[in-house]
Amino acid sequence: MVNEAFELLYGGAAGGGKSVGLLASAALGVHRPDFAAILFRRTYKQLSEAGGLEPRSQEIYPHMGGTWKAGYFGWMFPAGSRVVFRHLQHPSDKYSYQGSEYPFVGFDQVEQFEEDSYLYLFSRVRSRDKRIRPLVRATANPGAEWVLNRWLPWLGTDDELSAKGWPRAKPGEILWFKRVEDEDVLTTEDDPDALSRTFIPATIFDNPTLMENDPGYLRRLAALPFVERRRLLNSDWHIKEMGGLVFQRIWWKEFRDSPAPMVRIVRAFDLAGSEKEVASDDPDYTATVKMGLQEQILVPAGEGERGIKQPYYWFLDADQQRLTPLRVEQLILHYHEIEPLSVIFAFEQEPGQSGKAQIIYYKRLLRGRRVVGVPSQKDKVERSGALSSDLEAGFVIVLRAAWNASFINHMVNFPDPAWHDDWPDAANLGHHALTSAPGRAKVLRAE
Repeated sequence: MVNEAFELLYGGAAGGGKSVGLLASAALGVHRPDFAAILFRRTYKQLSEAGGLEPRSQEIYPHMGGTWKAGYFGWMFPAGSRVVFRHLQHPSDKYSYQGSEYPFVGFDQVEQFEEDSYLYLFSRVRSRDKRIRPLVRATANPGAEWVLNRWLPWLGTDDELSAKGWPRAKPGEILWFKRVEDEDVLTTEDDPDALSRTFIPATIFDNPTLMENDPGYLRRLAALPFVERRRLLNSDWHIKEMGGLVFQRIWWKEFRDSPAPMVRIVRAFDLAGSEKEVASDDPDYTATVKMGLQEQILVPAGEGERGIKQPYYWFLDADQQRLTPLRVEQLILHYHEIEPLSVIFAFEQEPGQSGKAQIIYYKRLLRGRRVVGVPSQKDKVERSGALSSDLEAGFVIVLRAAWNASFINHMVNFPDPAWHDDWPDAANLGHHALTSAPGRAKVLRAE
């Protein structure tokens, strides 16, 4: 049975078959000549990569008589109808569709879009054929505040609904809303300004084909960092990246008095160039973290077989200071003098030529030492995922020292804006460098 709501969100956990459901919904009208559907992802790359809408459509639409038009980046059907794929990478891209007319507009992973772009495309939803019902369909995972607020009757807490005076709606139940002074107001079906809306939850258990073909996917979701696991496995629409969640305090439980032999050691630097001058100043720190990679053999290598090793990541030292640019360079040279040349130095590498030039400069400055640039990443919480996961799993060990308490406090409170994120940034750089930089064959001793 087709849900008749004008606006429908299908979402929640990963693996629920949301993209296939969107493609199937878009194809329901292709037997009518005046039907046209437009399906959006944030970028063209997301549309065409493995598992994206375009390759998934190749598995479905040819069986419905569809012909792929590569230059048009869409499908034409025997009746003359069409389904096209487009992007909305930048907020201004929405204006590229002025004058367009589509009875069906779909958004895959709508949480990646701005609310303004989503609502603007409502102006393009219209139909010349009264038999074709104009529809908006979207898929989503938790993560965007505006998506939660728009579907609050289905997703909100009792307190949130009470504050709005809205009822709790069941999955698939249709409610009617209208816009009053740029706010959603709950109304009735007979209101001439009303638009209908509903929500249908999705979980991995709604996709038995995936569960059968790839039973390990559920385990991989369970291995995600805490915040992403709550969203993508447990459909938690309220979990946020806040202090105490990314690097939870209870996960810091492995402390040792002396380091084990390491296969690789990295000292990572998160640089800042402003010195504290008066009491009210609160500039960023120049932070450095020394980390080591220990590999414990779980299963020895047999004849013709590779052994199984478990990596453990050690925090061996941590320091942060507020320094001028000149003193930042002096600090780096200080560690260059006292650290063995076997220790890799890692720095964040900004995009473009300037980032490459900075890494080349440090390679010249630190002659004789291996220097690596770790590509910068805008979403710092996303970058923290790998280290967060290893910490929760018990694969992170801390060398007991005076710096432990201050360092762990900064890690635990990340990404709370009241706390500086320089140490977490340096720790994530070090972890990334340990897992991605090829190491030397010999075993190293931490000094």
